[in-house]
Amino acid sequence: MRPLTATLVCVMAAFGCGPTRPRNARVAPPHGIDAPIASAPPAPDASIAPAPKNPVDDVIPACRGAAISFDTEESENPCLIPNTDSHDLPPTLGPNDLEITAVVAEKSVAPGGTATVVVTMTNTTKEPMLLHVDYTCDEEAEFTVGVFDANTKRVDYISHKNCDTTTYGCTRRVLRIVLDPGGSMRKKRSFTAKVTKLAADCRDVPAGPIKPGRYVLRVVTGVRPASDSPYHSRLDTTLVVK
Repeated sequence: MRPLTATLVCVMAAFGCGPTRPRNARVAPPHGIDAPIASAPPAPDASIAPAPKNPVDDVIPACRGAAISFDTEESENPCLIPNTDSHDLPPTLGPNDLEITAVVAEKSVAPGGTATVVVTMTNTTKEPMLLHVDYTCDEEAEFTVGVFDANTKRVDYISHKNCDTTTYGCTRRVLRIVLDPGGSMRKKRSFTAKVTKLAADCRDVPAGPIKPGRYVLRVVTGVRPASDSPYHSRLDTTLVVK
């Protein structure tokens, strides 16, 4: 019987028999089963409002920069946006934030000749400036030109008592641009030194050239000097007709 016992011991050893595990020992699980489970990120706090969007970021590259120029009266200007109420626009800039100038490029023009009026708006701050310039009902920018004599009487456009020149029912549009710090927008307007009269039936009637003389040329800029102002800023420069 001794040889048989030795044989069984050898067979058990061959199949992994060895030291026995303690009765209460922990059995290790297969690899991966006991791995920690990743927790989901915490939900955002609904009480925290998102940061307000900067309206400057909505302005397309063609309408922003240090030197913006619109020399024509094209109606399809990419910087135009529709707007029906001036209260929808951002608050008006501070009185010293935007410098506006107007000059007549020519030293003088002949009666009936054409003058070039250049309006320049400059950002005097150290930050990009979002600027809205009001447009009239037609395709021209609100850089209306009028000529006045020494007695502040308008000489280029003569109204009639029968006619009301106020325009109603128009959809206001604005020119929206961003000026870099120290940057400027330039707008050219051409003006013909001629007189237009309103007839009794309110038709425009040519009335010849403006007479030779030294006049005040007034430009309406399209920018309001204050948020509650019913009028746009007006600039005076000199027009010489000779």
